Amino acid sequence: MFSGAPEVIILGIIFISLFFQVFLLITFFEKKENKLTKVKKGGPTLFSVCIIVPVWNEERTLRGTIESLLALNYPKDKLEILVVDDGSTDNTLSIAQEFEHEPQIKIFSKENGGKHTAVNFGINQTTAELVGCLDADSFVDKNALQEIIQVFQNPDMMAVTPCMIVKSPKTFIQRAQKIEYTVGALLKRIFGDLSAIQVTPGPFSIFRRKVFEDLGLYKKAYNTEDFEIALRMHKHGYKIGNAPRAFVYTTTPATPYRLFRQRLRWVQGNLLNLIDYRELFFRVQYGHLGMLILPMAVVYYFIALFISMYSVIHFSQWVGEKIGKVSAAGITPPNFNFDWFYIDTSTLSLLAVLLFIITLTLISFGIRMTRERGSLLELVSFFVVYPILAPFWLWRAGIDLLRGKHNSWR
Repeated sequence: MFSGAPEVIILGIIFISLFFQVFLLITFFEKKENKLTKVKKGGPTLFSVCIIVPVWNEERTLRGTIESLLALNYPKDKLEILVVDDGSTDNTLSIAQEFEHEPQIKIFSKENGGKHTAVNFGINQTTAELVGCLDADSFVDKNALQEIIQVFQNPDMMAVTPCMIVKSPKTFIQRAQKIEYTVGALLKRIFGDLSAIQVTPGPFSIFRRKVFEDLGLYKKAYNTEDFEIALRMHKHGYKIGNAPRAFVYTTTPATPYRLFRQRLRWVQGNLLNLIDYRELFFRVQYGHLGMLILPMAVVYYFIALFISMYSVIHFSQWVGEKIGKVSAAGITPPNFNFDWFYIDTSTLSLLAVLLFIITLTLISFGIRMTRERGSLLELVSFFVVYPILAPFWLWRAGIDLLRGKHNSWR
């Protein structure tokens, strides 16, 4: 199966992946009592909460986003919603103004400056104890805020992330992302148990106001401000938790090009932020985040580059061998005979199968945790889309990084 390949490297990659995935499974199955989610007697403290909705040309989804916030199962006198229009050029502002009669909602408009400036503008307009953001292409479950509030009963918890789910996937690309997001939700829960959550995503991550008072507001951070602020919090010893039942539904790119543009921005921004926060690596005081999670993120990036390069080279050699079998009489079609009773029992092949089985196990746990239904088509799309498309944005991000080129938000 791997004949002619640098077997030592391939074997090392498989062992690293197996170690990490087995570690994740063990952590998941520990089922230790999570003190972060215990609610004190007498019921949870109900904090005042402000949700900021930064918008720029979001006329297609904004109405549904606001309606989902108004439907939250939380005392209305404890919740305010700030819609901050960042210089939209479509009907976004007029749609937001349809909700001005709601006492919980305030509408603001400012010159275009990027998402982080819109969120910072909103933070400066509120005195709420807890402050969060909801992207205008996302929609919250009615009980999501209550689930997050329970995690905040721990006074040391400074931010809480939700469980993100892909909303109504329709295209092959979106179905692939649905599986990715279910695995991501599982990882968030595991990383929360390890105090190693490395990103506070825009869809409904909530912070104590003290975070912004002590550490400052959002930075542009190469258009990945949700990653940077999480690293900044870890650097200063601030805890980030997860509420695995705080469901938030988000729309995702529907085409390969839109997915490529989004992931290119994410990967390049994350790499640049990791460089800026390189002091977090291999420092015992940063726990599992510094000793395992961040280093593994970098290792997986280079593994993906190597695997993609090797696959292209190996496939090119295979094609060359077939072309080389042209006879003097003409082209001889390649022989694709397949022996159904042949099983490759080499060590590498068996380990690769084991890795695949563990990956399927993680996916199944993620699907169960998010209470979503998985389908064979979604699984197939996941294992087709990412091996084919991911190398393009991974290599492009690395090349742009070396060239000093930064990709824009839009």
